[in-house]
Amino acid sequence: MIRTRTQVSLAAVLASAVVLTGCAGEDPAPSSAPGPSNSEVDALYEAALEEGSVTWYSSAPNEAPAAFEEAYPGITVDFVRLPAGQLGTRYAQERDAGAAPGDVVTIADEQFINDARDEGWIDTDLSNIPAMAEWPEDAVDDGVVTLGRAAYGIVYNTDLLSDPPATWEDVLDPRFEGVIQNGDPGVVPGYLALMHVLREEYGDEYLTEVAAMGTTYEASQVSVTQALGAGAATLGMTGSFQLTEMLAQEGAPVKFQDMSPTTGSTFYTIASTDSTHPNAAKLLLNFLTSAEGQTAFAADISSPLGVDAVPTSVPLPDGWQDYSVDEVEAAKSEILALLELQ
Repeated sequence: MIRTRTQVSLAAVLASAVVLTGCAGEDPAPSSAPGPSNSEVDALYEAALEEGSVTWYSSAPNEAPAAFEEAYPGITVDFVRLPAGQLGTRYAQERDAGAAPGDVVTIADEQFINDARDEGWIDTDLSNIPAMAEWPEDAVDDGVVTLGRAAYGIVYNTDLLSDPPATWEDVLDPRFEGVIQNGDPGVVPGYLALMHVLREEYGDEYLTEVAAMGTTYEASQVSVTQALGAGAATLGMTGSFQLTEMLAQEGAPVKFQDMSPTTGSTFYTIASTDSTHPNAAKLLLNFLTSAEGQTAFAADISSPLGVDAVPTSVPLPDGWQDYSVDEVEAAKSEILALLELQ
């Protein structure tokens, strides 16, 4: 199906949650913190103000950095966005070199999370993050917070295609030969997981036929969606509703369609041990796990808080499948070989 969502003004939602004290022109006081008005949030905000900034590494494109800065004046978000594979490599190299790590990391790569846990890079103490008290228990595990999920599906150029594939098997129609572009499964674990799901459903021959179609690849779905919008390709299999909506709202002729079966990106978030800005990191996590923060972060993806609490989010499609990161990683070489990517 084609997804739609209720359009909600981010500014309006945040404005209803933020209470500023004092007259116009005065510096904001720590008591202006959004969300539950309690001493824990106030103390965290005051401590974060002394640090002044927070560095956030993320593989998720979203409006949350600006929303956080608006909600918490005086704290700057240094936002670094990279595809999951590149992001994990950069962070690991910086840690190994003894450089200051990103304070907060949001990444759609469970293997990176497992490695980070083994290395002791994850601050597992979330006890002073007030919003975590209302966060779903199944969306947090020993310091690792699941902030949202983005299902993959078909994205296509509406100027070039009026009748997109209804099933994954329809993608193999000869009319799509030479016009398919996907995110690279050798770079982004989620794309590899999708190919694993399709292999399990349709067999090895499905992936060999995808390769035979002359499918091309880019390192990230951002680049793929931009190429589709520009007419450089017609169809993509690793589409994201969020990315597609972002470009569509800017006037690009692109549309997203849910597919079944599917999987997608699960965005795991951690606060780093040895953080340069530990209080600002915890304040950012508090914001991201609040309804206000989820309104920004989970716009057009699935929120652990659900659509009722976060009306900018969307439900997971019926065909969503979880996957074993160990199984996918074990099959990586075979999958890439079938796709003629190695």
